[in-house]
Amino acid sequence: ALLRVASLSGVRGAIFNLGSGQETAIGELVQAIARAMSYTGPIGGAPARVADVRRHVAGVQRAEAKIGRVAVTSLDEGLASTIAWYRGTQRTGACS
Repeated sequence: ALLRVASLSGVRGAIFNLGSGQETAIGELVQAIARAMSYTGPIGGAPARVADVRRHVAGVQRAEAKIGRVAVTSLDEGLASTIAWYRGTQRTGACS
């Protein structure tokens, strides 16, 4: 979807959210990343600050209005794909 939006004319500077539309608390996101990476160690935390982001939610309505239906990937599936890609680039040195 990102590449389809980026290839459109007349959208330079426009903001498009690409997400599931489901709210995810930052703590839930951290736990999901830990699970996806088989991390079982401690996860630190600190008291919330006034300007801290506590959750995220992103929809695809604006993107769909421009490019049509956008496939939604679950958080766990997306994290698994992202981690696999990242690990692959680290082995090949593609990110350096």
